[in-house]
Amino acid sequence: MKVCTRHILCVLAVSSFWALTGCATLQTPVACNALDPEEYQETHDPLESFNRDMFEFNESTDKAIYQPVARTYKAITPDPVETSVSSFYRNLKEPRNIVSSLLAGRTDITAESSIRFTMNSTLGLLGLIDLAGHAGIPYNDYDFGHMLGAWGVGEGPYVVWPFTGPSNMRDTAGSAIHLQVTYVEKRIKKSEHQLFVQVGSAVDSRARLLPFTELLDQQPDPYLFARESYRQARLNTICNP
Repeated sequence: MKVCTRHILCVLAVSSFWALTGCATLQTPVACNALDPEEYQETHDPLESFNRDMFEFNESTDKAIYQPVARTYKAITPDPVETSVSSFYRNLKEPRNIVSSLLAGRTDITAESSIRFTMNSTLGLLGLIDLAGHAGIPYNDYDFGHMLGAWGVGEGPYVVWPFTGPSNMRDTAGSAIHLQVTYVEKRIKKSEHQLFVQVGSAVDSRARLLPFTELLDQQPDPYLFARESYRQARLNTICNP
C-alpha cells in the first residue's frame, strides 16, 4: 500500500508540474496523415484475408457466448449498479491513462486523469462512484497505443486478433507495454481476485458495446465498417489535442 501511494504521489507531482508550466508542446503527429479507405486497404491491410477469417470467428464466438452473457447482464442488473461497475473498471485504467498521456505530452489528459483517480479512489469508494464525472471532469481513455501515435509512430498493418478483435501493429505494441507497466492491474493479477476482475471487466466492456453491435449488423460489409470505425476512433483521440 505504501509503494502504491508513493507511485500515485510521484505521478501527481510530475503531472501537476507539467500542467502548470506548460513544458510540453503538442504537435500534430505524423500518424495523423490519414489515408482514404481505398488507399488504406491497399497499403495498411495486407492481412485482409486472415483478418476477415478472424473477424468471422470473433463474430461467431460473440454471438454464441459474449452477446448472450452481456444481454443477460444488462437485463438483470439495475442501471445504478451497472453504472457503478463501469465506473469501477474505468478507474482501474486511470494509472495507465496518466502514464501514457504524460509520456505523450498530453498534460490536459494527465491532469484530468490524475484528479479523477485521486478523487474517485478515495471519496468515490475505489471508483464505484464517479464523483469526478459529476464534477465535470471527463474520462479519457488514453492508452499506450495513443502514446506511440503521438510520438509519430504509424499505425502499421491492420490486424484482427482472435477474441480481442480490431487492432494494428502500433496498438498491439502499446498493449504489450500496458501489460508490463500498469501497476494497479499488475497487483490485481497477482492476487486471488484476478479471475473476478478480468471476467467482470470483459462483461462490462461487452455490455457497453451492444449498441455498436446493432449498428454493425446493419452494414453491407461489417468487416470494413468495423475496421474504419476502429481506425477513425483511434485517430480522433491522437490527432485532436
